[in-house]
Amino acid sequence: MRILVFVFAAKRLLQRRVALGIGQEQLAHRSGVSFPTIQKLEQGKAVNPELETLERLAAALGCEVCDLLGENRFAADTGTLTSSIDSRRRGPRVGNAGLKDLRAS
Repeated sequence: MRILVFVFAAKRLLQRRVALGIGQEQLAHRSGVSFPTIQKLEQGKAVNPELETLERLAAALGCEVCDLLGENRFAADTGTLTSSIDSRRRGPRVGNAGLKDLRAS
């Protein structure tokens, strides 16, 4: 089983906004997301926005949150991902058995 991770793509936010012909201030007003936050997001200075922020921006831009996400930047089989995660934390190794439980729910 492979896991794909998608990341926020500043370029997609900028492209959507420009395609609509609105400025950053207007997007801020429509979305309720602050003007400085929109600037940082578009410049790539804020790379991990909250889900609520993405939802507000997507609604204001007339698109889905997934439209603001970039292509997968990381793909790994679950064994590799589990090993990587476990090596970064202290505690018992979860292993693939834990992932099977997650897939069943």
